Amino acid sequence: MIKSVLKRIIYNKSFRLFGKRICYYFPSLAVKYSYLWDGRPVLRKAMQSLHNGVNMPQGASRNDYFSMFRSHKMSLNEYLYIYKIHNKTHEERAEFISKLQMNALSLKLRVMFPDYDNKLLLNDKEKFLAYLTSLNRCNRRFLYAPNATFDEFADIVKSVDCIMKPHDMSCGYGIFKVAKQEGIQVKSLYDKCVADKILVEECIKGCEAIQAFHPASLNTIRIITVGFEEKVQILGAIIRIGQGNTVVDNSAVGGLYAGIDVETGIVNSDGVTVTGYSTAVHPDSGIPIKGFKVPHWNELVEYILNVARQTKNIIIGWDVAITDQAEFEIVEANYRPDPEGMQAPLGRGMRTRLLTMISEVTGHHITL
Repeated sequence: MIKSVLKRIIYNKSFRLFGKRICYYFPSLAVKYSYLWDGRPVLRKAMQSLHNGVNMPQGASRNDYFSMFRSHKMSLNEYLYIYKIHNKTHEERAEFISKLQMNALSLKLRVMFPDYDNKLLLNDKEKFLAYLTSLNRCNRRFLYAPNATFDEFADIVKSVDCIMKPHDMSCGYGIFKVAKQEGIQVKSLYDKCVADKILVEECIKGCEAIQAFHPASLNTIRIITVGFEEKVQILGAIIRIGQGNTVVDNSAVGGLYAGIDVETGIVNSDGVTVTGYSTAVHPDSGIPIKGFKVPHWNELVEYILNVARQTKNIIIGWDVAITDQAEFEIVEANYRPDPEGMQAPLGRGMRTRLLTMISEVTGHHITL
């Protein structure tokens, strides 16, 4: 009952002014609320894993993990594999921000700056693509199957190769590709897509240089922006690459990611996965990852900055594909981008940089 009431206060639009005032006078409330409710399942999962006998590498221990959970609300996976915290000094550890802390920060910003919160837009794939279309930033066809007639659906799947995305899922789960269709199978595909609430998008053809790493997936660049009003800065960037038999580059389904130097557009780390695996070359193609120069980098940065200035949300993770025609196609925008992409490749935390950047653009001293 208490949790339900608190959620209404923090999330419901009719309570936003109240929530904003609370956070203005008690800025840690939203953070503590998030820790209280989101921290329990994280700790429960860690306890279960420890009970089942997780192999602890040298330097790691149960007590050390619990210390990191108390101070950083860090999951066991983050502690052991993603960030390898047991190998870090005290000063290095202090700089990491966990996924749960990122969630808490997002909630705090949501109630402090309600006019700069676009969660409903960024989390709705169909609405977001329609928004990009209104900005002349979407060059591909798309439709949401449950809202489309059979003729509209048949027109797109008979004309182009399509990527099918479950409307209510994220992290690349449930996505599949469909080559141009003909015949009676179009009707059965339509029925499936309506039942499964599928967003149908024309496939994007990425540029040859980036696709060479793993041709089966659309490999993208993620750029994270921090913006408020006309002030927009780039927090960081990564390249995302699929591997194996996946058709997407999402890390949650096995994709690799590596850091990009924002000044030069050159990849400055090996490829890593969320399981802690690291590789200097792509496992399938054998192409070296570190040292790769992202094509048209300066133009891409300016493109994303321009779109970010038009989109009212303080933190956004933009996933964008680059074509051989030096054009950019935004695949999606992440309302609350996971922090591991910015921290794991180089093994460095971003806490100070992130909080400083938010404080600079908003004019408010932001802490966690």
